[in-house]
Amino acid sequence: MVRLSKFVSLWLGLCLCLALSMSAGAATLSQNGKGDLLLYPVYIAGDGVKTTFHVVNTDTNSSVVAKVVLRSGKYSQEVLDFLIYLSPNDKFSATISYEDGKYVLTSTDDSFCASDGTCASELNPFKFTLKEPCEGLTNDYAGLGYIEVISAGSVDLPKESDGTVNKSDIVKEYWNNWQNFKTGGDIVDSLTGYAEVVLPGPDYSGYQAVAIANYGNNNQLTVSSETKLGDGAITALGDINQSGSLENILAKNNLVVPVSKEAVAIPVVTFPTKLSSCPYLVNGQSTVDNLGPFFAGGDDNTTYTISYYDMSEHSTIEQNPIVSPVPKEAPNTLPDELNLLIVDYPFTNSGGWFKINFKKDVPGAPLVGVVAEFTENGFSFIPYAYDVPQP
Repeated sequence: MVRLSKFVSLWLGLCLCLALSMSAGAATLSQNGKGDLLLYPVYIAGDGVKTTFHVVNTDTNSSVVAKVVLRSGKYSQEVLDFLIYLSPNDKFSATISYEDGKYVLTSTDDSFCASDGTCASELNPFKFTLKEPCEGLTNDYAGLGYIEVISAGSVDLPKESDGTVNKSDIVKEYWNNWQNFKTGGDIVDSLTGYAEVVLPGPDYSGYQAVAIANYGNNNQLTVSSETKLGDGAITALGDINQSGSLENILAKNNLVVPVSKEAVAIPVVTFPTKLSSCPYLVNGQSTVDNLGPFFAGGDDNTTYTISYYDMSEHSTIEQNPIVSPVPKEAPNTLPDELNLLIVDYPFTNSGGWFKINFKKDVPGAPLVGVVAEFTENGFSFIPYAYDVPQP
């Protein structure tokens, strides 16, 4: 009995050590929706269409400074970035819309501050025009894209009598005493968020942002230089086979989408680690560089097929599904950072489901996304079911 007790004690001690090392180690896909990196797979703005997104600091003690980056849907070009200063239990909100022929971001939230301590408010709304990607020379545009929120660091500051932290104190601490911020693996995994897309009608729906825990930024983030995923963090973009890398964390073998005969389902598939360049000419040919290791070999890495199933378990496989926007090469390749799949479901008399299967000789694909489902009563976002590559 004594020997067994010692064994149990040693086993529990080993498990505790492993748990502690894991919690302070590699990045993971958050299971509770909180982390230090948030990915919003889609925003859209247009005539009567707008997207409002929210970032919440759930920590009750630490203030968090984070960088918000809006990227275009085709080439992941930065169309706007800014810093937000979140006190404990704080929430930030901003809206992306189309006004007077321009795509703009507007916020009255006091977490949106300039480095001099001036913050947005109802009386002092911040409004900024989104930059057109690739100087407006391509079919990429600022009205469709995705969002990154990267925690720069966290800090514990004295609270006011009402329990809040003055925003100007967070701003001053960030710019004057950066060494006091917890960075890397010490940043609190406290950020969560969601987005709401409003269509004319009005009709709207929301989805929760994907949270990565232990991403671990190390640098003082600014708006004077671009910040790309993997830069200055303990978590690299990494290879899709590299455990703990962003590409490995986001890898999925397939996506499962339910279909109803009364609804149209449009999968949104976003590759936040692809990070393409604007096209440029090499020997007269248009060329695009991809920063993400998985995509370095070209768009054929995202080749896929779709397997369809009806309610009676009849199935068929489509090698060349209909895709929008039009692919650059093969019709079964997802060419962009953000892809909207218009799928021609073959079973017209009943509902069912379909599975998007990625190329078999590639271990999945690093992506985030949601399914936009349209019915006569409106639209809604639903999450994917999926399988992940096995080690």
